[in-house]
Amino acid sequence: MSKESSLSEIAAAMGFRRVPEVLAAAETPIGRGHHLALAAGRGSGVESVYALAIEEACDPEAGLQALVLVPTRDRAAEVALAVQRYVGSRGLKAGVAKLRPDGSLDVGTATVQCLVARPSLLLPEIRLGRLGLGGLQLLVLDGVADLEDLDEWTSVEPILDTLDTDIRRIAVTRRVDDDFGALVQRQLPRGRRWPESAFEEAEAPNPVEKGYPECLDVGLGATAEERLSLLVGAVAGRGNIRVRCRSEDSRRDVAAALESAGYTLAEPGDGWDVIAALPEADDAAGACRAWFGLPLSIESLAVGPGDQAVAIVDGSHRAQLEILATRVGTTLRFLPGSLPATELNPLGRYRSLVRARVERGGTDAELLVLQPLVHEFGTARVAAALSDLLRRSEATDGLVRPWA
Repeated sequence: MSKESSLSEIAAAMGFRRVPEVLAAAETPIGRGHHLALAAGRGSGVESVYALAIEEACDPEAGLQALVLVPTRDRAAEVALAVQRYVGSRGLKAGVAKLRPDGSLDVGTATVQCLVARPSLLLPEIRLGRLGLGGLQLLVLDGVADLEDLDEWTSVEPILDTLDTDIRRIAVTRRVDDDFGALVQRQLPRGRRWPESAFEEAEAPNPVEKGYPECLDVGLGATAEERLSLLVGAVAGRGNIRVRCRSEDSRRDVAAALESAGYTLAEPGDGWDVIAALPEADDAAGACRAWFGLPLSIESLAVGPGDQAVAIVDGSHRAQLEILATRVGTTLRFLPGSLPATELNPLGRYRSLVRARVERGGTDAELLVLQPLVHEFGTARVAAALSDLLRRSEATDGLVRPWA
């Protein structure tokens, strides 16, 4: 469908039985139909579309069945009031999650079929097991373009991972322009996290046969300068360095840092932004491929046998990683992080711990992820890449795995 799609076409794509005459919107399927995203201007009655979806999905005799995640407290009250006006006569009730005087959260799940809340309020309740979403039939992300606050967005990610993959999802953005599709793909990466193409192979490849690295260290620096120090320290002594950077500025910074460390730069090639060599290093040490602030993928980790991989990326999505690791039967252990002021380059120490674990053998399929030094470098794309890697790791044995 185009952005000129009629409301009836949009409602039909959602599976609604009736069409409210309240909204002229555009839609984009996300993840081959896994999601439906609406673009709507403010004041256009999008809350009525939510209400219609809630009416279609919810049974008045059951408990919580619909969840609407919103970016602000004011928006929560606005959405809940508008939805309640529509569904109240149908025997349904919408409520807002709010804090009690003692600081605990009142979600009203015993009396409401639809809960409207900010993600950061709900996540602690979900982690503590006080809020179950097993009966959820509908998820609405209201104003994904407004969920730019780090606390709100990083709370959305682990909430998404607790939900069944077959529930109805609607994402709404306030922006209507040529970048709409890219915007929703970026801020609602769920469609990329479980694409059908990820399941085309009968089983996950053996990581040794595919040439995956012996271990992959994940670290984080508070500033670009500190991340560069981590990168240079992690690849020290390697004869061949290949670094893929996120931006032209990163490429220049990485090149300068490697030159100052004694590396000779070569022309970029083979899809890598910076290629450097340290002639006096022992070639037997093997090549090292590094990623500097770049979203990763399974394909990018298929390095040559004996290569060492180092990633200077985000590790802040702890709750999400814990959920995903549990799903694939993996024990997730976070090694203690260090503040840049006390230890700027902890990667060598972490690597020795991982290697010692590998040398001792064992088949407990333990996943080792470094706790971040800070929490300011979060990106949903990295979380999506980690999810893919964990999904693929299910068929591997021991500690030699794509992300370990």
